[in-house]
Amino acid sequence: MKARYATTTTFDSVPNNPGEIITVTEYLHVQPKITNITTNYSSQSHSLILKGRAIGIEHLTLTYQGKTVRTVNVKSGQFKFVQQFKGYGDFKLMKGRQVLATIPSQQYATPKVKVTSAE
Repeated sequence: MKARYATTTTFDSVPNNPGEIITVTEYLHVQPKITNITTNYSSQSHSLILKGRAIGIEHLTLTYQGKTVRTVNVKSGQFKFVQQFKGYGDFKLMKGRQVLATIPSQQYATPKVKVTSAE
């Protein structure tokens, strides 16, 4: 974290003790971000398998059709959800109340069948 997000200012000395040097480090606030999202659907378990990378996030919540279905810890900047579901609703990845990504049904499921003719 220090190497990636820290900035170091110039060296300065303590006023009454010029032999001591202080290093001041400033940490920048990192905006939460989701990247490299992959989705797969398991027809055997009727589950969505959702993986990706998360920056600036410790816990990530998955909602389905507006309801919280699972929360996972982000480990080494990566997350994975395996969630059973029914229907064609949207999934959302959230940090608290902030929506970081939306996964519509077109991204994880085959289109609904449209009957154009029947006998």
